[in-house]
Amino acid sequence: LSEINEYFNSLTASRSPPLYSFTDLSNWSDMKELLAEGQLTKEGLVKAWNEAQTFYRATSKNNDETSIDYETFMRLNVRLDLIMDEIEAQQAQTPPQKEEKVEEAGEDVESFFRSEFKKLTNGGRL
Repeated sequence: LSEINEYFNSLTASRSPPLYSFTDLSNWSDMKELLAEGQLTKEGLVKAWNEAQTFYRATSKNNDETSIDYETFMRLNVRLDLIMDEIEAQQAQTPPQKEEKVEEAGEDVESFFRSEFKKLTNGGRL
């Protein structure tokens, strides 16, 4: 929490009022890392930002349509955590394609060795 506070304040301290933009969010190294690692999608980021802006416009006297305040920024971070949890849950439910191919190959390998064994033993037992 203190890291997020420091980050917000370092960007907005010289601004009046201290507002945070989508450009700030997109340039945040933490967001870039999450996007690069697939822990967050660009669509999820944009969706969370749009929700944050909607909240900010509904609760603020400021008519800024491109930025959010500190409270909304904190809410945005909570929402991003929830989105990442959703993505992680979806990834856990969807088995990787490689495993399916390995299983299929495993069945083919077993069939191959069974047929070779039958050839070698003329269909008999050892």
